[in-house]
Amino acid sequence: MKKLAQFIIHSKAAPIIAALLCICMWGYTHAQDDIHGWSAALSYLQLLTYAVAGFAFIKVNAKFDFNSKHSTLPITMLFMGCAINPLQAWQPGMPLLILMLTAIGIVLHTYRKKQSMGGYFTAFALLGVGSLYVPQLLYLMPALLLCCRLMQSLHLRAMAAALLGLLLPYWIAFCILFLTDNTQHIYPFVESLTHRAAYSPTQLAISLGGAGTITLPTMGLQLLWSMLLIVPAAVTLLYSVNVRVQTRAALFLQCTMVLVLIVAALIIPSLYEPLQPTIMLLSSIIGSTLFIDQKSRGQNIWLVILLVLWLLMAALYPWSNFSTF
Repeated sequence: MKKLAQFIIHSKAAPIIAALLCICMWGYTHAQDDIHGWSAALSYLQLLTYAVAGFAFIKVNAKFDFNSKHSTLPITMLFMGCAINPLQAWQPGMPLLILMLTAIGIVLHTYRKKQSMGGYFTAFALLGVGSLYVPQLLYLMPALLLCCRLMQSLHLRAMAAALLGLLLPYWIAFCILFLTDNTQHIYPFVESLTHRAAYSPTQLAISLGGAGTITLPTMGLQLLWSMLLIVPAAVTLLYSVNVRVQTRAALFLQCTMVLVLIVAALIIPSLYEPLQPTIMLLSSIIGSTLFIDQKSRGQNIWLVILLVLWLLMAALYPWSNFSTF
């Protein structure tokens, strides 16, 4: 068990194996749904985008000493999580992933800085650009701003700067639409903002023989995987006494933000698709902190349990049919 855990954590072959397994599962899904050509190519391209964004954000977090930039475990967990919910085409959340990770990185660098207004302005301007793309993201802004309290740099002026940054993309967009006499494009945005109908997630239809079938949402499986990574890491950090204060704050900031995104996806399922890349990447990076540094027998056992649970979830795919409800 210890050797298996050591292989997953330290071996450079582990992320390659995870990537190959992920590609095989996505290929099986594409074959089942008869998806070829550009749609299949774009879906595989986003795996590369995931990996590049993951390595970049790992280096950002390495500056706060809660994740080693030389470890490939977060990428291994990322590919394992992606395999649970194979995507059929280029996901609309990929641009939002870049915007949100950049914004989080900026907020992380405002730790205990009194002159942090510029950072909050830039970060929430990026989130404002993302909300133009995903209007219902506006509902999350108050919660995301409250999460920034963990950086001990959020004061009244910083909140005002964040509000101005959030409004900046809307001012620019309205001016462009007004000057080009295209203000009719505002109405579809308002309709998207108030649209409450949930998108139809992909379901796994598992045959039970004569007893019928049982359906499992791939969205639920992937969110369950995220929670299995986040909760133990956050609880361990809470009771750890050998962690720097800034490191603790940086990790708790990302934990609370990803939990806000998960709750939002459960309340408004239409947000799950655009938020899924960010949720999966942050979950993989946060969860890997539990295993990278000091490892006890309990941590090794939990890593093996995660592997077994992942194998069980992955095994559901060959015996199921994909459907959309």
